[in-house]
Amino acid sequence: MSMGSSTALSDPPLQIPAIAYCGDKQRLLEAFTTAMRRLVSLQEQQIQAVIDEDSGYGRFDALIAMLSEQKRQAKYSYMEHVQLHGC
Repeated sequence: MSMGSSTALSDPPLQIPAIAYCGDKQRLLEAFTTAMRRLVSLQEQQIQAVIDEDSGYGRFDALIAMLSEQKRQAKYSYMEHVQLHGC
């Protein structure tokens, strides 16, 4: 059996990321997921107010808009870091 017929020799080398762990990426991901959780929680509260026939359910709108913007900023900060940093 020739050495050239071995699949182990013809397999491409494993691609190991240059950065195995990035603290900044983890921090940004946690900020994004926290923002998402807060937004979803507030939306759930608004839905419950509608179900409960609470006529003040509109009071959530400004807070939902604010949290939506925080989530958007956190998302794009995370995405930008990943693209620029390559992690």
